[in-house]
Amino acid sequence: MIRDLVTLAGRLPEGTLPPPGYYLFSEKDPVRVEVHLYRDGRLSVRAHVGADAPHLPLPENGRTSGSNARLIADRAKVVRPSPHVLHADYREQLRRALDGPHLQDPEVRLAVTDLLAAAQDGRLDAALTPVAPGERDWVSFTATIGGVRQHLVAHPDVQRAWMTLLGEDLAATTPGGAARQGECAACGQWRTLAKRSAVKIALNPAELAPLTSRNQSAYLSGETDTDRASIALCLPCTDTATRTLNWLLRTAPHHQYLHVAHKGGQGDTGSSRTLRAVSWLSGAQAPGDLPDLLAFITGPDDQQGGAPPLALPPSAADLQRLWDIPGRRAAPDAVSSLGAQDFHLLLLSPIKGHIIVRNHHTLTLGGLVDALHAYQGRVAQPVLGETGPPRLASQRDMVDAALRQRTGARVAREDPHAGLIRAGLLRHAYLGSPPPQGLLLPALHAFHAALRHPDSSLRARLHLHALACALTLYRSDMDTAATLAGRLLAVIERLQQDSQRRQYGRANDHTVATRTITAAAARPSHILGQLIPLATRAYLPRARHHQGRFAELSSALLELGLPERLTPHQQAEFSLGYYAELHALSARRAPTNPAPAEPTPQEDPV
Repeated sequence: MIRDLVTLAGRLPEGTLPPPGYYLFSEKDPVRVEVHLYRDGRLSVRAHVGADAPHLPLPENGRTSGSNARLIADRAKVVRPSPHVLHADYREQLRRALDGPHLQDPEVRLAVTDLLAAAQDGRLDAALTPVAPGERDWVSFTATIGGVRQHLVAHPDVQRAWMTLLGEDLAATTPGGAARQGECAACGQWRTLAKRSAVKIALNPAELAPLTSRNQSAYLSGETDTDRASIALCLPCTDTATRTLNWLLRTAPHHQYLHVAHKGGQGDTGSSRTLRAVSWLSGAQAPGDLPDLLAFITGPDDQQGGAPPLALPPSAADLQRLWDIPGRRAAPDAVSSLGAQDFHLLLLSPIKGHIIVRNHHTLTLGGLVDALHAYQGRVAQPVLGETGPPRLASQRDMVDAALRQRTGARVAREDPHAGLIRAGLLRHAYLGSPPPQGLLLPALHAFHAALRHPDSSLRARLHLHALACALTLYRSDMDTAATLAGRLLAVIERLQQDSQRRQYGRANDHTVATRTITAAAARPSHILGQLIPLATRAYLPRARHHQGRFAELSSALLELGLPERLTPHQQAEFSLGYYAELHALSARRAPTNPAPAEPTPQEDPV
């Protein structure tokens, strides 16, 4: 995974990522105080308020309590000679940069020397006192270099010096205190190994956290203590991977919240039950080159919330853009083909100040598109009352319909298994792995509950459609005895309604089928054994339609035998047979709209 992220960084346009060892903090945390260093030793301070505050990448070292300060730009509590212990480290970082070989530009070296002198003799603190910056306000320093006023932290010499200091401070050490050398698992070069990355990951917008492995004993880093073991990586590779992952987490369409846990009725992006997906292609990363593959299959970002859908889900024609990705079947003279690239998928969760990589998958783009195409053909179902091709409900709508009540607004996401089910559905669609078993029983119960309370509104029909799509994940063959039994129950329902219309002039939506659907799915021989004679005796004599279909299905079931009991997977087949037959019977009865007759012209009276 680290190697894939490093490879992606090498293919991004220059300037896409922050400099090595730097992090682009949020727009709510810009540089609040700017100090200009004049060549005669004077200091001028400018406080930025509102939108005029500079928002630029700043040095980052993943600082915890007792760690070293950053180079040049840092928080006000570190820059000012206050009782804070980090101010001594701040001056020491300046000395180390001046002693190193990287500050080659004379103007940069002179500016850093003046900054160190101002921090030591009190001039810096005196200049900052009238502004009274907050402890966590960023303070940056500018100087005139080459006739242009610029931030020192943006100069290449300072950036190289900062990476050198990080390499010394973050090097893994032997028991004797020497820097540990080894082969980097990402680049394969023999280098000084890093004990951690300087830049943390912004998986949860409210908190930066390091990327953590829960399989430390598998890493051959030369560390004999498994509690201290980490993967053998050099600092440049760890830094590049974390900066690239942060870019993916900020850039659409590379990231999506699959599931957001809720606490106290509000979304909790820092919960370990929250699941976030990150995806990218191994080639060109312009937004037009990477379709939003997640949105087609998984549905909208779970952080957005909102009410259940009121629009029809996409059909095969609507998803044609997914299958015909530009460049996938490139012309012979094309420079490159997306079909030769790899698709990468990460599933991440935050947990107690760390980030857990739950899954990392890599597959070819062609293989991914073929898998998703097969998934659509297997899962898509028609919407009751709608003509046209089958439609594909998103995985988010499947989980919502199965795990939550059918209400006008989405209820709080408190189900602890929703995130794991979403991850299992994604693996099923992308990799062809078995579907998550935790969705089957809730989908069955919700499907039967919806049928027991008939509702012809579009929202209710989309709710039932999403449950039908979920149940198709667990079917084996639509021609089983369980499927035929479900179809027969739907025909019996229509026979009853047809008989009621002829006898009373109207039909009741609450039929023997809707009242017994759960029991019939569990024990079809017991329930249908009673309903078949009832339909023959009470419904068939008055019904005008469906007699032939009733006879056909009854004969087929007599040959196969009515099942005594059905497993949950067979109950899914039974329910899908009932749903498919309802749609087929409705389609047969749907009247065609005749062309309007031309009005007969009236002759004017003579």
